[in-house]
This record gives sequence, C-alpha cells and structure tokens, in this order.
Amino acid sequence: MRAYQSANVPGPHVGKVASSGIIANAIKKAMRPVLIIGSDIKHLDWMRSLAEEMDIPTVATAHIAGAMRENGFNPDRVLGAIEITNLLESPKWTGIRGEGQHDLAIFAGVKYYLEAQMLSALKNFAPHITTITLSPGYQPNADLSIPNLNEGEFDELLAKVTDALSIESFRYSQTVNLIKCTECGDCVLACEKEHGIARIRLSEKQVPVLCLHCLPDKAKCAAACEVDAIRDESGILVVDSELCTGCGACEEACPAGHIYVGSDGVAHKCTLCVDSERIIPACVTACRDGAMMYGVTEKRKKTAKKG
Repeated sequence: MRAYQSANVPGPHVGKVASSGIIANAIKKAMRPVLIIGSDIKHLDWMRSLAEEMDIPTVATAHIAGAMRENGFNPDRVLGAIEITNLLESPKWTGIRGEGQHDLAIFAGVKYYLEAQMLSALKNFAPHITTITLSPGYQPNADLSIPNLNEGEFDELLAKVTDALSIESFRYSQTVNLIKCTECGDCVLACEKEHGIARIRLSEKQVPVLCLHCLPDKAKCAAACEVDAIRDESGILVVDSELCTGCGACEEACPAGHIYVGSDGVAHKCTLCVDSERIIPACVTACRDGAMMYGVTEKRKKTAKKG
C-alpha cells in the first residue's frame, strides 16, 4: 500500500479485474458513457478513436486539454477532477450532452492517486454509475479495472479491446469460487431484486447453481423447447416468457440443473443481466467476497478451410 492510500481502504467491495472482452462489452452496453482523460495519458490516439467510433463524450482534466486540441481531439468539456466527480455523484445532473446522467465513467490517464480518490467517491456516493479504469495499474475502487501491466502488455490489451468492440456477439461464462463463497445468498437476493424473481438458486450446499451459458446452437435447454421460447440474444440465451408454456422440458434437459420453471409457470435462467440496463451482472456486484465471477470473450464463426 502506498503512503497516500493509508486512509483509502477499499472495503469489502473491490474492483473486478476485467478482460478485454468484459471492457468492450461494458462500453457497448452503456447507454450514456463518458470518457475522462487525465494528464498522464499516453495513448491519446487510441482514446480519440474510442471516443469517435463509439460516440462517447469526453472530459479533459487539468492541462491535458491543450495537448488534446493540438492532436485534433477536442474534448466536450474541460473540468477539474473534483468538479467532474461531484457532477457524476449527482443523480440530477443531465450529463455532458444534456441527455441524462451517465451510466458508465471510463477513466484514462488520470494520476493514480487522484483517480483512486475519484473512484472511491463514486463507489460510495454514486451507485447509479459503473466505473472502468483504462490506466495500466489496478484500481481497487473501480468496478472494473485492468491488472498491473507493463507498457507492452497494456498496448496489447488496448488492441484486444479495439478488436472486441467490433464483435457483434460475445460468448459468456460464469463461475463461483467455492473457497471464497460464504453461502450468504446475496447473489440470489440481488437477482430477485433486479428481475422480480430469482433466476439463480442455491444448491443443497447453499452455493449458487450457475448456468453454463452454452453456445446457442449447442444448448440442450433450447433444443428441448418445442415452442422455441429460448432464444439467442447477442450471444446469450434468454427465455421468452410470452412463448414459454412452462412444460419443464428445458429443466429436465439442462445438464447443470440451472434453468427451472417458477411458481409463475415460466422457465427462468440467468442471462447475466444482458436484458436489463445493468452493465455488470447484479449477482457479481452483490458478491462481497469476490466469489462470483463472469467472463466475456469474442464469439467468432469458424471459417471454412479452402481446398
């Protein structure tokens, strides 16, 4: 721990180490993201491409605004670090473009100690915002952070994020660390709060029974459904409650014992919240001990070999 962090204890909720796929998926899912650029930025051209291609408004902090303009990268606003943090904390702020408060704040190149304090404030006072740090150093106060990387590794990660942003569909996965799991059930409660009914259940050993998130064309639950109520939505299977007859064929076919027919007569399964406005799945956010993890990787179609 660095000296200036002695009074900045992240608490039980620490940032999830994010892969390039998770970062790209979060950026694509966000409705109103904002990019905050600091004076330590070393990949200005990459950030400019990200902002332009994804139409993300940018905030320049401190004197980096001049360097950005010299490179033809005009920020939407120039604000002090404390000023932008205070604005993001307020649910009533209408955002950089007046379109509503931002749901995702992406930090890049802000001095580490200053970024740590900004992220701490948002973590504790702005539950409406998900935070990502794209700086080569792990930030425990961010919701999603990249690990400690050297310059070459960081360049490679940014290249992978660029690649992942062009992918239309992703492959999802989810795991639970049984060593870290305390059997508290917070994941189930968070799921029920988010969707009105819990899509995940606890096993007899009080650990969550997770969906395998099979490839749509290989999922046994979807194959067993005679009314095609289980469909592919951006790489993940969701249940169409209007079509589902509650026959239970999917429940019998699922090798993980995950999908089930609820008391409402409809099948329910985990979708990692892709069908909600959440950027990070509710169960992952609710897990205080970091036992619940999820992954997002690029999903590509295999090309046929010539000859």
